[in-house]
Amino acid sequence: MKILVLGRQYIAKSEEIIKGFQDLGHTVHYCLFPSLQYPQAYYATHTGQLSMPIYKSKLSYYWGHYNQVKKILLSSKQFNTDYDYILAIDWLEASIANSLKRHYPKSKIIYYAYDYYFYNSIFSSRYLINRIEKLAYMRADIVWAVNQQIIQEHQNKNLNRVQVFTVPLGIKPKTLPNYNPNPKQFLFIGNFKEGHNLRLLVKTFAKLPVDYHLHLIGQGNLYAEIQQLILDLQANTITLYGFQTEQETIDIISKNQISYGLALYENTQEILCADPGKIKDYLALGLPIISTDNHSMSKDIQKYNLGIILENINSELDKQIINLNSQDVELIKSNIQNYTQNHSYKIILDKALDTI
Repeated sequence: MKILVLGRQYIAKSEEIIKGFQDLGHTVHYCLFPSLQYPQAYYATHTGQLSMPIYKSKLSYYWGHYNQVKKILLSSKQFNTDYDYILAIDWLEASIANSLKRHYPKSKIIYYAYDYYFYNSIFSSRYLINRIEKLAYMRADIVWAVNQQIIQEHQNKNLNRVQVFTVPLGIKPKTLPNYNPNPKQFLFIGNFKEGHNLRLLVKTFAKLPVDYHLHLIGQGNLYAEIQQLILDLQANTITLYGFQTEQETIDIISKNQISYGLALYENTQEILCADPGKIKDYLALGLPIISTDNHSMSKDIQKYNLGIILENINSELDKQIINLNSQDVELIKSNIQNYTQNHSYKIILDKALDTI
């Protein structure tokens, strides 16, 4: 089977999806481009890297990448082949795939709905995204949604399809050196943005005893605010790293004997429709998870004992953290190892392809 993958780096784990198809023995060509959160000055294709400018605004980013990817696909002989499927990860990629449909008449387009885009105003950029996303949902030959809630949101708007399946994100385990987890060492890794309760985390750890420590890894539009809040609170128990590579993150975890990954989500519409990548990242790193109960992974965390679900994080979170049962860490880490083995991209994609 020949598959063309269109995706963004760091979005829906595009690289792992490609590797998952390859592990299944399929021929995969791909065109990945930088995400808005983690801009990099190149496009990656299956034959190398192509230079490109970095866009400064969302609209120029979307329009620029839309045209650039189309240009690459139409002008490059490396993509002059018949594909069985074109897998478009997220709405922008699906809009590109649909616009190229006449150039790939034998290919079926799979739209991988990684997210659902709510909007508040006709003048917001999300309004435009929502309209394009709905067209992608209806025009693709097949839809994969990361959870059932996305399908439900479309059904609520009378957008009903037959060829739509739930395909969660897979997990690619990372190799970490052996270390003894310290139950007082905690990690947040991800995008510094609203909805992740970063202010609450900083204020909580600023109150904890000095032997508790919070490590913050990532970047985003709240980074400067969080950095200043740490300084204002004189929170010496918090270390802010900024963006780190995978290996740098592994080094931080093992060196500091980090025990738990924190993913405390605020109650938003977006989190209801997400398959939280941050939680999958923690599982890939073998970290027990402390999280809220308002997302699609919370039931699995409880069912398979992958961590701890906190029902009311706004009530004495500092005391809840102090009262964690550290004796469970090794047992949870063993459960995580079993869980990740059964939720690899190879296994998930194999099941997904069986449905079509």
